[in-house]
Amino acid sequence: MLMKLRHMFSSRKPPSATVARDTYRPEIDGLRGIAVALVITFHAFPSILPGGWVGVDVFFVVSGYLITSLILKDLQNNQFAMGRFFERRVRRLAPAFLASIALSTLLSWLALAPTRIEGFGQSAVAALTGWSNIYFWMTSRDYFADATFSNPLVHTWSLAVEEQFYLIFPIALLLLSKLNRVKLSVWISTALAGSLLLAFFGGMGSETLYYLLPTRAWGLLAGSLLAFVPAKLPLRQPEANPFWTLAGFSGLAAILLAGLFTPSSGYTPLFSIGPVAGTVLFLLASPRSMRLRFWLGIYPIQFLGLISYSAYLIHQPFLVFARGYFWEAPTFGVIAAIAASLVFAAVSYKYLETPFRNSNYMPWRMFRLYTASAFAATLTVAVLMSLSLVPLRPWGYPTTGVPGYEVGELEMQKQSWTLLRERDPQSNANDSDFEFEWFSAQDPRTALLLLGDSHSKDLYNTLAHSETAQTQFQIGRQAWGNSRIGAQSRIYNSQSYKVASIVVIASRLEGEDLANLREALIQIQRDGKKAVLVLDVPDVEMALPDGWIWIDRLVYKYRDLAPDRSLISKNVNEDFYDFLQDAGESETLRLAREIGHGSGSTVLQRSGYMCQSERKTCFGVSASLTKFMYDPDHHSIAGAKFFGHRIDETNWLAPLLQK
Repeated sequence: MLMKLRHMFSSRKPPSATVARDTYRPEIDGLRGIAVALVITFHAFPSILPGGWVGVDVFFVVSGYLITSLILKDLQNNQFAMGRFFERRVRRLAPAFLASIALSTLLSWLALAPTRIEGFGQSAVAALTGWSNIYFWMTSRDYFADATFSNPLVHTWSLAVEEQFYLIFPIALLLLSKLNRVKLSVWISTALAGSLLLAFFGGMGSETLYYLLPTRAWGLLAGSLLAFVPAKLPLRQPEANPFWTLAGFSGLAAILLAGLFTPSSGYTPLFSIGPVAGTVLFLLASPRSMRLRFWLGIYPIQFLGLISYSAYLIHQPFLVFARGYFWEAPTFGVIAAIAASLVFAAVSYKYLETPFRNSNYMPWRMFRLYTASAFAATLTVAVLMSLSLVPLRPWGYPTTGVPGYEVGELEMQKQSWTLLRERDPQSNANDSDFEFEWFSAQDPRTALLLLGDSHSKDLYNTLAHSETAQTQFQIGRQAWGNSRIGAQSRIYNSQSYKVASIVVIASRLEGEDLANLREALIQIQRDGKKAVLVLDVPDVEMALPDGWIWIDRLVYKYRDLAPDRSLISKNVNEDFYDFLQDAGESETLRLAREIGHGSGSTVLQRSGYMCQSERKTCFGVSASLTKFMYDPDHHSIAGAKFFGHRIDETNWLAPLLQK
């Protein structure tokens, strides 16, 4: 059976006739297999392999190397044609890509709640049109955030980077083709150095560094530069010399160690140096080491590399949908998703990737017709989804089975902004009217200014229902804006900030925020104000693909206890506590807490009013099953009222009342 399976899918050389059998390097497919295994494991079990995302760096180097090698060969033989180049790229990439997007679109319609379909449609449009890296940079920002991580198409950012590279790099090589190889390599080295310097010293945030081509091109260009090295170096060392074997395995070790120990937050290009250098070293050494070619050419590893493209395309959608469907058995769901991804990849490689790369199987004119039709159909559906114009599922959407319990989040979200906008109509999550003056000189109460994103809105609503807060403080709020913490000089110049005696930072913290958080806290104190940092904004994914949050699932879990709603509430809140305890404190929040204490600021934990440790309870719903959270980490108005009373009960504001 195993031999039959191997025979079905075996291809010891790429299926296109562009590369001769004797030039095929099976160890490169083996390296691709390791890279895709790193990425899939990271997305499936991030705690086990926190740096598995570096597999993408491996793909960048390999892609740059192979593409440049192909172009240089064609230029040398006077056979390079831009149309022919793009034909090969489209044949190689389009069939499996369109199939994976089409399947993901169907699964989204089947699995996602109506409130989530619009966002998926937007990401699908971006993926299909080759700018998903820019889309996720603009909308999701932090790649490693839970909300981003649970997007079915977030992984397509790397494909967009490569597509953008393929549009620019061949044209540049063609324009410089009159130069000899040495001068050409100097130009590429200059471009590589420019991209690397921009990444290290450009002063950009981690999200910009992670997603965008200018700060990622150096990895691709490192592979491109390697293509200028002769396949056989003029050294007096035989092919089996242990030096090259040691060098190659050292490069492989650098990749694996990066996967094991690189953190999954706060991206810096320093994290990519090891895997990029390791990949370059491996590619340089492998043609000169029989042992490397043997071990990386072992069929299971090689086969995983052969199907790596399709596996990469489909694994993230399958993981996202499986986590939603198998929410009570997440490990089983993840394993099932990985197995399904490999099956899809094998079938895709056999029946899509391999035949469509062969011009004898399908002439270019026919291929273009089929591909354009599939692209147009998929894009049309994606656009309709992005505009919320697709028909809803005729059989409806699941309910908790508890009458009157509301799953939907949109109306609650809109209502949560009511209090702020009654004061400042311009107030929103990302920007503020900095000219609006929150405080009155005639009011004897202490001026307390909240700074942050939508979580500062939640705290504003909560303090509005706290008798202690209303008695002691005038409360104002300004958003940090899209440039995040510490970068809004307008805040420090605003009249409300100047008047405030206490400044509270309440915001979801991401990687780039940590670099500016200490500076912001110190600046606040330097201005003669009490600096307060509020933590415990949940850094765990409680949202599920079907639009429910974890609390909704818990209500569904205990639906058989109805009509005793108080008993359901008790069980839900106790499980909510266990869930947050099991999740623990993220590395970002741990570092933020250390920064807060180290700067001499007051640090408050939101769990202080959300939870009751002695009863092992975190309040997600009321005794009558009114939701206190409208999404994974935001309070509903009902929640704000309840937590306002909890602030008084727990004396949560005591540190702010101390002189």
